[in-house]
Formats: sequence, C-alpha cells, structure tokens
Amino acid sequence: MEKFSILSFSTKKLLIYTIIAFVVTTLLTILTSIYIGEKVFPAIVFLSTIVISIFWIKKCCWTSYQIIIDNDKLFINNRNYYLLDIIKYTFEDTEKYYGLKLVFKSDNFFFNISKKNSLDYLAFKIKFIEAIDHLKENHNISVPKYDWYKTKSAKIYGYITALVLILWIIAMFVYPERLKISNIGLFFIVLAGLSPILLKIFRNNR
Repeated sequence: MEKFSILSFSTKKLLIYTIIAFVVTTLLTILTSIYIGEKVFPAIVFLSTIVISIFWIKKCCWTSYQIIIDNDKLFINNRNYYLLDIIKYTFEDTEKYYGLKLVFKSDNFFFNISKKNSLDYLAFKIKFIEAIDHLKENHNISVPKYDWYKTKSAKIYGYITALVLILWIIAMFVYPERLKISNIGLFFIVLAGLSPILLKIFRNNR
C-alpha cells in the first residue's frame, strides 16, 4: 500500500469562480456608479474587485487528492475503485502541467498537476503504470489509453469544422467581391492547421 498526496488544478472550478467573479464585479461597479459616484469610485471598485477575484480564484481552484494504491484497488479521497473497472486512461502533459484522466465504470477524474509541485504525482504515475501492467499480466486484459480522436465529441467537432470550411468556400464563390487574395490566404492557413486534426479524427472513426 502506497499513499500519494496530489494537488490538482480544477478547470471546472476555474469556470464557475470566473463567472461568479465577473457577475460580482459587474454588479458592484454598476451599484457604485448609481449610488456613490459615476467616475472615480466605480473605477476603484472595478479594479479592486478584479485584483481580489484573481487571488480568490487562484486559491479556490485547487483540489487536494489523497490517493492510495493497494494491489488491485485505487483509493481516491477514501473512495475505493477497482483497477479492473478502469475503462481507459490517458496522460496529457503540457508545458506547465501534468495531466492524467482516469475513466472508471462509475466515475471519472481529471488531474491537472503543476510541474512545480509534482514529485508525489510522478511517483504515483510510476506506481500506477506498474499496477496497470501487473493487471494486464495477471488477468489477461487490456486497458486502453483514452484517445479523444476516437470519441463521439471528436467526430461531431470534425463534422462541424468540415461544414464550416465547406460553407466558407461556398461563401467566397457566392460573393466574388469578397474573393480577395488575403481571404484565400487566410482560408488556406486555417485549412492547413485543421487538416491534420480532421484527418486523424475521420481516420480513427472509420
């Protein structure tokens, strides 16, 4: 049994707290301009609320996880999950964060760990991979890594993007006065950026 303490940045909390901060900042600024003054005070309230909101969001968007690996079980904040119940997992590292997505039959988790505070996570990652490999050897099963390009959402995104590109082409020919070199160049730049993504989506969804 090995225990790990992981601090994860929550994008859901970021979205929720950002919306709350935006609403509060807007309301306080409007109320200040109505009841106190129309020039200096609203600006002071607006800037002060933004600064406070930034610190508040940064503090509240982190979630602490206590994770234990015990043979064929994974305990996440005292809730136990069987490794056999993992449908898929993926590591999604970026420049500043380590990411791990775990999809169980009954639940799913996405961990966003800052690379500045990642020693426990890196140790957990090693033990987790070892546990998965051990599971594959002893139970003769495979746990697929999560691949967004094979999901329904990726397919929907692919169709919508392809439709937008087709409509863009039609619009350029329907309105020839807009068919300028700059517009054609922009289209090919966008097409060049999206083509690898679309090819990967439709190739994986055959």
